[in-house]
Amino acid sequence: SPPPPSASSAVTASVRRSPTSTMDFGLPLVLEEGVTSQSDIRYIERPPAVKSDDADGGGGEDKGGDESSSSRSIDDLLVDAANEAAVDLFLGPPSKPVASPPLKRKKDDPSSSSSSPSTPLPQSASSLADRGDLRLVDSRLYPERSLPLSALIRPDSLVVIFESFDNLNFLYVKSGSVFSNRNGHFHHDDFVDLPYGSRVRARSGGSGWRGKPADPGFVYLLRPTPELWTRSLNHRTQIVHELDASYVTFGLNLRPNMVVAESGTGSGAMSHAVMRTIAPHGRLHTFEFNRHRVREARREFAKNGVGHLARVHWRDVCGKEKTDGGIGEGAAASENGGGGGESGKESSRRSSVATTDDNDDDDVDEKMGHGGFHPLAPSSTHAVFLDLPEPWLAVPHASLVLKSDGRLCSYSPCVEQVQRTVAALSAEGFHSIRTVEVRLREHYVDALELEGPPTGRLPREPSVTTKLPQGGVGRSPAGAIAAAKAAAMTESDSKTDGGAGTATGSGGAEGDDDATPAPTATIPPKSTRGGKKRGGRGDWRRNRKRLKKAAAREDDDGGADGGGGGDDDDDDGGMGGGGQ
Repeated sequence: SPPPPSASSAVTASVRRSPTSTMDFGLPLVLEEGVTSQSDIRYIERPPAVKSDDADGGGGEDKGGDESSSSRSIDDLLVDAANEAAVDLFLGPPSKPVASPPLKRKKDDPSSSSSSPSTPLPQSASSLADRGDLRLVDSRLYPERSLPLSALIRPDSLVVIFESFDNLNFLYVKSGSVFSNRNGHFHHDDFVDLPYGSRVRARSGGSGWRGKPADPGFVYLLRPTPELWTRSLNHRTQIVHELDASYVTFGLNLRPNMVVAESGTGSGAMSHAVMRTIAPHGRLHTFEFNRHRVREARREFAKNGVGHLARVHWRDVCGKEKTDGGIGEGAAASENGGGGGESGKESSRRSSVATTDDNDDDDVDEKMGHGGFHPLAPSSTHAVFLDLPEPWLAVPHASLVLKSDGRLCSYSPCVEQVQRTVAALSAEGFHSIRTVEVRLREHYVDALELEGPPTGRLPREPSVTTKLPQGGVGRSPAGAIAAAKAAAMTESDSKTDGGAGTATGSGGAEGDDDATPAPTATIPPKSTRGGKKRGGRGDWRRNRKRLKKAAAREDDDGGADGGGGGDDDDDDGGMGGGGQ
């Protein structure tokens, strides 16, 4: 066989210039140097060892015992072990374990004995050569395969325009074109040579409030992905959004280089998600019975650079009704579920149009409307995805093209469709059937400041200072009560002494009904001085004010009573004064 190419030629030979208008997953893989190719792991050819007796002319036989003729240097043992590990890594382990000769020990080594296990030596070069071509044991021949990412926007590139979270659009960059929206007018020439993710401001503003010119806005230029394409494409039918598409991809267990069949192309949103998963060498066969949607899907796949991964077929998979025109009324009546009927004028010229379109070699006229996944062979598909209004009609055809242990997924909005599909799957021998409903629950996060509980000690209430008019000063409620009691005792004493004088003095004026009794100061009972927490303290303050007023009136009225007694009776006035 010819010698293997060098590492540099192996890398540069597989590099292809990526087209500008394409999604990244549709690009061919690029071979680049990686960790493996730079590790310098390879098979090292070692010259045969020269015996010491040949070098010494035969005079060195059995020099130093068995060590001179059979022992090997540590470098030779290390190289042989590395060669064996490299062969196991690149060519795989041997099918049968190879017995290695035991390592001989020195005779004077006391640790050596017949019962001690022998240490195996690395395999020889002849035994390694029997396991394969040793020239393939070279890490430089195995560069890493990576997906090239488009760093800059070029003419004809596909760009997703991000206006807001709920407003996305797409365009193909063309020189001299202008993209206009509410944020202003954006010239495509300003997009060229900018990296994806850039923010571009409009040259002129758009229409503002009530037609007034607004300030120029800006948009973001994003790299196209199946998720962004799903949110920005023109909906020809109801589409499978990214949440459901991710679960379908997971449920079908899709992997690269698989063959997948899809019925119900629609707007092509699910098709892009499947193609990204099965790239770079997989194949998607998507079937659609609406002629307009077939044309649009082929045009978009080719323009997005993923046409080599998909093949769009104009065919009714269910085969519900066969007519001379192809698809019958039964299929045309199911327009609401991802398919659509066609007019008689379009059906009459189907044969002439079908021969002019690309990627339509298998849609011959006599095959239309028969049902099934033609041209797929039996047991040739890894997974089948059905997005149809009546998927139970396509289940028997899907079971024919599926491989053993292949998977089928049906996407239906109504539970009645699910029930009939599950019954059809059970009748066709499918197992592990399950129904899953996926819901999207969004959470809106906003900043909210909550006042936490106090952590420090609360200040004590200030003490109550009471100033009585007769000179008594109380610094607390207890002191005020003591002062009030003293004032009450003084008042009682004055009533005892002054009461007699008043009676004597008033004896001279019997029948005088205008005599005003002396006021008395009352101390509130203990129950009114207490109370619960703040209410009791407020009651005490009100009572304290009443005590102050009573004491003031006592001073004024007491003096008046003493003077009055003197006026009524001069002899007894002194007694009245003494009573005061």
